[in-house]
Amino acid sequence: MFTPVAAIYCADFFILRRQAVYRAGDFIPAFNICAIAAWITGILFSFSSAETGLFITPIEAIDALIISLASYLFLSRAMRVLTNKTAIKNSANSATPATITATKDTTERENL
Repeated sequence: MFTPVAAIYCADFFILRRQAVYRAGDFIPAFNICAIAAWITGILFSFSSAETGLFITPIEAIDALIISLASYLFLSRAMRVLTNKTAIKNSANSATPATITATKDTTERENL
């Protein structure tokens, strides 16, 4: 149960953040849904591999480590892509009226 947590810590620190430490002003979420999902995935795979015989390595803890690491990386990158698309979409929608208003103001000033 603790091996997937180690995989998630290692993936987050060494791969996703590239050894950057959190600073005092950084926003740190209360919980990471991707980490929780990856942890549960690793635990479920580990328990099911013991029952079904479906495994990557003969050691269940290593299987949980591999599956948790891979699923955390996948989920984190997918979440980043989804949030970036939403942010771009929202900024495009909110920027359009401001641009139109700025253009109207400029045109009105030129006419005066």
